[in-house]
Amino acid sequence: MKYDESEHIVIVVGAFGIKSFRSEPNDSILYDLNSLGIWHYENCPEKMPIQILNTFNLCKINDFKVNLDGQGSDEITAGYNKYWNNYFANNSFLSSDYIISLMRSQLDLKTKIRAILGKRILDHPGVIFEKKFGIHVNREYRDSRICNNYHAVSVNQALQNSVNFNLKNLLRDLDAYSMTYSVESRQPFMDYRLILFLNSVPSCFKLRNGWTKFLARVAFDDKLPAEIVWRKDKMGWPRPLKEWLSDKIGNQVVDTIKKSTLLKELIGDISNEDLGILMQTGNRSIFRLFNLARHYEIFFNNERVRYIKHE
Repeated sequence: MKYDESEHIVIVVGAFGIKSFRSEPNDSILYDLNSLGIWHYENCPEKMPIQILNTFNLCKINDFKVNLDGQGSDEITAGYNKYWNNYFANNSFLSSDYIISLMRSQLDLKTKIRAILGKRILDHPGVIFEKKFGIHVNREYRDSRICNNYHAVSVNQALQNSVNFNLKNLLRDLDAYSMTYSVESRQPFMDYRLILFLNSVPSCFKLRNGWTKFLARVAFDDKLPAEIVWRKDKMGWPRPLKEWLSDKIGNQVVDTIKKSTLLKELIGDISNEDLGILMQTGNRSIFRLFNLARHYEIFFNNERVRYIKHE
């Protein structure tokens, strides 16, 4: 399965002789687990926090009081492939590193060409959603997301945008969902001294010769197995959203959106065609609509939420 990273877990477990705890959320609790997340988050989340809640549930049932989390490492060392957009748009294509990185980076050819030309992609999903339903979000936030992902600024500025906007949300998420199961979550990469140091490091040590997170890879080269250190197929804690929608809770999601009096008041009726497109693509907008409807039901219609602790 494309979301399965167990082979990498096996490598680390074997190298260090540690005990591994694993869990997969039961299909029957996906809807209720998402509702539990909304209750503890209090605001309306834009995603389904099922995988993170399942992780802290795993900590709870195995009596872990504190966990160490890797949040922030990618935002301060350029761990995501999207930062290549900024690199190619803002560096000289005459350097050998540029040519090597262009050949070796994980971006597809079309994206590389657009990045080299410095073109901003304006069909960002958030912009499409705004145009479709006439809903406007904070412009500074929206522009930061577009610039961060699509070329307009340097690598280090894109990293700073990620810390100022996206990372703050992720840390807030982590705190809310870890507290759902009374687990204290710590982020060692968020030590202010490490952040200040890496902010001062030129981007050529973060993206180099086609490698993301280059400085971190070199630092851990003799401390972790090579298959982990020099791995290129990074996953950012992926979720099988399209599979859940098509097979597990799709009907519940559609029914909730269609019946929501709040959504009808805000944006009117949503056509089956529009819903079908969002469902088939797994577009994040479908989860925003669903969670907004559920948030209203839970907090304003006094729907009871079930605390879920499963083995």
